[in-house]
Amino acid sequence: MLGAALSVSLANLAYILFGHVRVPVLRSYILEPLALLPAILLTHTNHKQTRTSSSTLLLFWPTYAVALLVWGRTLITIHSEDISDVIVPLALRSAVALFGLFSFGLELLAPKFEPDLDEEFDETHVENPFTSANVFSRWSFGYMTPMLEKGAKEYITDKDLPSLLKQDQAAELGQKLTAALTKR
Repeated sequence: MLGAALSVSLANLAYILFGHVRVPVLRSYILEPLALLPAILLTHTNHKQTRTSSSTLLLFWPTYAVALLVWGRTLITIHSEDISDVIVPLALRSAVALFGLFSFGLELLAPKFEPDLDEEFDETHVENPFTSANVFSRWSFGYMTPMLEKGAKEYITDKDLPSLLKQDQAAELGQKLTAALTKR
């Protein structure tokens, strides 16, 4: 979807440049494709290296959509007497926003894949949900919903509890404490 948004953004830039359309700020039409290209690379890299959705993109697309709404309203207000001049740029930027919001939805609902479990864990191992939670789930503690629902229906046992993250284990925290105390 990001590729489609980039393609439409480039088409919009070509229309502005080669159609000799006068726009108040040409730099915004040039910067839009330059901003979307790293987004494609960021998404690819993020999905290859981590198990979470890209926080940058999850925060970028809603903000960008709101900015495009303000831009569109301003454009229509400025050109209210001759709206035909702004139909194509408005349609192209709207397409970029729609592809972006679709990309946002896909990123938000990123499929969870099963990790390769180490030999130290048995089949009763419950993975920590924080490892695959997106930024909104982390902010709202939404990753804890399945455990809370289970706790509302029945008692939670130690088998239901997820494993600790590596950075939260006692040995790791003890090493950090020792290192901090020796620095003093």
